[in-house]
Parts: sequence; C-alpha cells; structure tokens
Amino acid sequence: MNPLIPQLPRGNWDIFSLFTNATNLGEKLAGAFVILVGLVCIICAVVFFAQKLLSEQSRRSWVVIILLLVAGGAMMAGGINLFVEMAKGSKTTIDQLGTGLILFQMFR
Repeated sequence: MNPLIPQLPRGNWDIFSLFTNATNLGEKLAGAFVILVGLVCIICAVVFFAQKLLSEQSRRSWVVIILLLVAGGAMMAGGINLFVEMAKGSKTTIDQLGTGLILFQMFR
C-alpha cells in the first residue's frame, strides 16, 4: 500500500444498498422538483397580481391568484414531505374503502 494515496471508503455493493440509495436520491430529486413547482406558482401569482392591478381587462380572478400563492407556499415549505404525509394520512381511509368497512358503517 502506498501511504500517499488515501484509502477510499468501502461501500456496500449489495442489492439492498442499491435500492436504499436509489430511494433516497429519488426522494431528494422529487423534493427539489416540488419546491421548483412551488416557486413557479409563486412567481405566476406575483405576475398575475401585477397584471390585475395594472390592467383593467385582466381575466385572472383574485381566487386564482390567492390559490396559486397558497399552493406555491405550501409546496415550497413542505416539499415532498407534504405529499408523503398526505398519502400516509389517507391510507387508513383507502384501506377501509377497499374492505368495504366504510360502506357497512354508513348503512347501519
């Protein structure tokens, strides 16, 4: 061994590590994409707001501008975790719909 060349860290070269690292990378890329979409929503909301104030014939409603601003802010603040937590929260409802438990509770 040459003492001048540092040892490279040895990684795990198994299928589990491959899928774990791919999942982590996918979550990071998806989070960056959601934040980018949120930024675009906020920019569009600001542009539409300026058009609404400066133009008499703007077709955008105030509701659309406010929804874009709120949705963009939520996406930028929450990232991919916002959608993951929403999916986790709806899992029990989907499971109950799949088994028919909700329908049986409604008609008791």
